[in-house]
Amino acid sequence: MDVVSIPSGQEFNFYSGRIPSWNGWVASIVLDVHGNHFGADGTSKSISNNLDFKLLMALRAKCDVIVTTGKTARLESYKASRFAPIAIISRQSNPKIGIPAFSEPGAFESILLESSGVDLDFHHLGEQLRSLGFNRFLFEGGPSTLRVLMNSGEQAKLVMSIAGLDHSQKLDAQIFAQTSLGIEAHLHTTDDFSIGLNRVAMLARER
Repeated sequence: MDVVSIPSGQEFNFYSGRIPSWNGWVASIVLDVHGNHFGADGTSKSISNNLDFKLLMALRAKCDVIVTTGKTARLESYKASRFAPIAIISRQSNPKIGIPAFSEPGAFESILLESSGVDLDFHHLGEQLRSLGFNRFLFEGGPSTLRVLMNSGEQAKLVMSIAGLDHSQKLDAQIFAQTSLGIEAHLHTTDDFSIGLNRVAMLARER
């Protein structure tokens, strides 16, 4: 694990240079030191910090499309992004209700993705996205759907930020990801660093 120190205001540039480009799926999630993905307010905002925000912005700047579920979009009040279109996976009869990305569109038109079956079929979702001309998918859903993606046969990577964990605290990122998120697939670490009071690990699913 690297211990990184950068000047204030350079976080976005640092992450942009550190995160490699990709094809297929990358999932992003913020957890606290106990493995929780939300705080007292029921959202990720109360456990995340400015470093997490800059990391998310850097990931969005590198992707072709931001993918999330209708549940997450409503809970987190998803707004249109200046970086890429947002694609919403939803099974509701009125899937656009309660999502600002649809009611207040930005530079990119938001997209509805067709979903079928009890569990999400990420291969089918990827085919839909590729048919629209996208190749780099950033998944921002909650742990249950992230777990389906990482346990599927799809080529997928995970960018996990653990907020409030500094470099003096020992932790195995692979084990933490698997136990906190219920990932059964074998993962290997492609990058692991501490920045401020955050630990960021990039993990790839082995096919």
